[in-house]
Amino acid sequence: MLAPPQLDSFDFIYDRGCYHEVRNQNLAAYLETVRRYSHPGTRFVLLAGSINETVLDYGPPRLAEEEIRDDFAAFFDFEWFRESRFEIASPGAMGPLAWAVLMRRKATP
Repeated sequence: MLAPPQLDSFDFIYDRGCYHEVRNQNLAAYLETVRRYSHPGTRFVLLAGSINETVLDYGPPRLAEEEIRDDFAAFFDFEWFRESRFEIASPGAMGPLAWAVLMRRKATP
C-alpha cells in the first residue's frame, strides 16, 4: 500500500485492516495510494480496529470514529459508519470490535 504498482483506478476498494496498521507509519503514502486507485464515485469499504473495544486485550490498532473521518474527509463522503467485529479463525471465538465504513469518492476534493 505504501509503494503500489501503477494501476488504473477502481470502482470499488476494500481494505480489511491495512489502514489501521500503516496509519502511524506513513498515513500520507496510504492516503495517496487510495486517492490514486479511486476516482469520483468509487466506493470504498474500510474495516478498522475500534477504540470502543473494551472486552478483548488483543486485536488491531484501535481508532476513534473521528480519526477515520479526519483522515478521509478530504476525498470521501461517508455513507455509513457501523460497529462490527472482525472474524477470526478460531471457531466460536469473538473477534475484535471494528469499524465498518462505506465511503464514496467525492467529485472534487
